[in-house]
Amino acid sequence: MTHVGGLIITLNSLVTLFTPVIEVLQELEIDSASDKDGEVKTLLLVMQTFNFVFMLHLMDDVLSMTNGLYVALQRDDQDILNALDLVSISKQRLQEMRSDGWKRILDKVMSSCKNLNVNIPDMETQYVKQLKSKRLAHVVSNLHHYKFDYFMNILDVQLKELNDRFNMDNTELLTCVASLSPCSSFETFDTKKLLKMVRMYPNEFLDVCDQTLTNQFECYIRSVRGDARFSYLKGLAQLSLLLPVATASVELVFSAMKYVKNELRNRMGNSWLNDCLVTYVERDVFTTITDKTIINRFQVMSKRNVQVKLV
Repeated sequence: MTHVGGLIITLNSLVTLFTPVIEVLQELEIDSASDKDGEVKTLLLVMQTFNFVFMLHLMDDVLSMTNGLYVALQRDDQDILNALDLVSISKQRLQEMRSDGWKRILDKVMSSCKNLNVNIPDMETQYVKQLKSKRLAHVVSNLHHYKFDYFMNILDVQLKELNDRFNMDNTELLTCVASLSPCSSFETFDTKKLLKMVRMYPNEFLDVCDQTLTNQFECYIRSVRGDARFSYLKGLAQLSLLLPVATASVELVFSAMKYVKNELRNRMGNSWLNDCLVTYVERDVFTTITDKTIINRFQVMSKRNVQVKLV
């Protein structure tokens, strides 16, 4: 089971057993002998809010939608083409949810809040973050906050991650690599796709024309299909795809992690640590960026009361 799979089970259980969980926490709150009194009160305060119920259902829906892809990518024997199909399906479902899923999720949350006796805010009034005064809050309605700041933003992050990891170039490369799969006697072998992959690495094939490569590919596939010894190459093919990556970028990142991640920093958010790791691994590039450029970029990101200056 993946980490995401375990999280989905937890979310589903919480959605189903929300009322019993609240009742148990209320019993713990009454129990004066409990040494977790402060934590229990905080949990009760947070969980019995519209904000918590909304995020619970939204996370449950989004993670359930992409769990099939996460499970498939964890399998050692996963077929590349099947994985790419799952990527495409996940993108389509997330995009459909972004375009047409707002009313459905809102209706579900509203219904759940009514059943749980959780207060439902007026969607047309100003949103005010808990424990924050109206004077310091951004002037947006509850509808705008939950639809755009939460719903749209979370789906955009999910779509961006999938698009960044599986962009057109990467997808095309993986499709071409799948032509070398030895499964079912090299059933997916495709000379045209292999030639396309060769064109992605022009410096490696400077002195070889397409006609020569085509003839070599045809000789190769007839040789391996006719020799029983090549029927055991599946594991070797998977290893050949992993080794070039592992020997370069992965080893570099893991060696850098011991400097970026320590006992204190490990408690911080993964997104922040990822940004730190990128700047450390690619420090040769970042050393060429001047302090003035960084400050200017920081200033234009949003309105600031104080202008940062070089000392």
